[in-house]
Amino acid sequence: MINKLFKNNLVSASKPFMREPLQRSARFKTAYAQWQDNGQAQEIVGKIAESYFYHKGGVQASDLLSIFNSQGANGIAIHPPKSWKLQQCQFIIDYFCHTILQKDYHKQVAELQIFDLGQHVKTVEKYYLKPSILGQAQAAGKLNQQFGNITLELVSLNDQPALIKVLVTYYADHLFTQVLDFEDFLRYLWQIT
Repeated sequence: MINKLFKNNLVSASKPFMREPLQRSARFKTAYAQWQDNGQAQEIVGKIAESYFYHKGGVQASDLLSIFNSQGANGIAIHPPKSWKLQQCQFIIDYFCHTILQKDYHKQVAELQIFDLGQHVKTVEKYYLKPSILGQAQAAGKLNQQFGNITLELVSLNDQPALIKVLVTYYADHLFTQVLDFEDFLRYLWQIT
């Protein structure tokens, strides 16, 4: 699409044609606060959590969620229903980000990437969070990796939300403590006690 507009072939579908820091406007922040205050955050996060626990129990109650587990990484992919608007999905990843930051994590990356896919424009809003090691007490000489490094991504196609990804990667290394349980991470993320 961009190539057609500018009559060149310098844009690749695998590389973003635009990459910039992810920033939220004052209007967005006000709407986000209202979304949290009116209970919509808890309602949506509750649906995601319910879908996860059904899925873990072997019951495919909806197509809302997929689970990824491997050596060194665990994650979920949330497939937003058509009723979820782009801003609502942006609120979800910001809610997850703010929740994680309260657990002594810091934001390593907050970026917006835009890709030209020919007939579609793909937008990726991404947060990459790492446990803070500044001033961290080392357990038996090891760095505390807590839940691991966390990637939050919202992928949209032509401004329609397509995927919310929550991915936790961790080290199986003698320099780091044992990673905390992924399901405990999700319970924390969703504020389930």
